[in-house]
Amino acid sequence: MATPMLASAPSLLPPAVHQAPALVGNEYEVRAVLGRGGGAVVYRAFSRARNEDVALKMPDPSFESRGRVLAAVTQEALRLQGLHHPNIVPLLAGGHEGGVPYFVMPLAPLGSLRTLLARTGGPLP
Repeated sequence: MATPMLASAPSLLPPAVHQAPALVGNEYEVRAVLGRGGGAVVYRAFSRARNEDVALKMPDPSFESRGRVLAAVTQEALRLQGLHHPNIVPLLAGGHEGGVPYFVMPLAPLGSLRTLLARTGGPLP
């Protein structure tokens, strides 16, 4: 069962080979992979409570050093909890599913930063 927010990390022992479940936290229906990188995967997921699509980030199941990735994803979510700025995508929720941390953010309306930079051809104003 999911915890409402990532207040602290549970045991970071690597779980058995993890694949994203179809339903995370009994709320988020995983629909598609949006991107991979830095040891994590970002999925498009449907939030039943919000009745909208969101971005759901979990450790990449194929990454070799799962223990370090689990710790890094958990730390990223803990850091995001305290940040509130118009230029930072906010953390909506987080928890653990089967011992694997996840966190949820709104979908960025313009896509990833990489896509936005490629489309504009350079730095943003």
